Amino acid sequence: IVVRGWMTIAWLNSDAGLRILGLTISLLTLAALWVGVRRMRIAFPLVGLALLGLDSLIVRWTAATRGYGLGSIFILLFCGMVWQLAESTSWRTFSLVALLAILAAQSTYQNAPILLAMP
Repeated sequence: IVVRGWMTIAWLNSDAGLRILGLTISLLTLAALWVGVRRMRIAFPLVGLALLGLDSLIVRWTAATRGYGLGSIFILLFCGMVWQLAESTSWRTFSLVALLAILAAQSTYQNAPILLAMP
C-alpha cells in the first residue's frame, strides 16, 4: 500500500522515486530507533546506532522497497512504547501500543514472535 501510494505522486513514479522511498524508510528507521530509545529515557542510542551501522544487511534491507524497513520502524517504536506503558499506564499509551503491534505484525510476519515475547 505504501509503494502504491508513493507511486501515485507524479514526480516519484520512477526508479529514482523508489530509491527516494528506500532512503526515506532508512532515515525513518534511524528516527524510530532514536524515538524508541528516548521513550526508555536513554539519552543517546550508541549501541543501537552501532548495530545498525555495522550490519550491512540492515542497511540493505531497510532501503529495499519491501516490508522489512517498515517492520523495523514499527517494532522499534513498539518496544519504546511498551517501555512507556510499563512506566505509566494510560488508555492513550495502550491504544498506541496495540496499533503499533498490529502495524508491526502486518508489515512483516517475522515480527510476530517478537510481539509474542513482549510482556
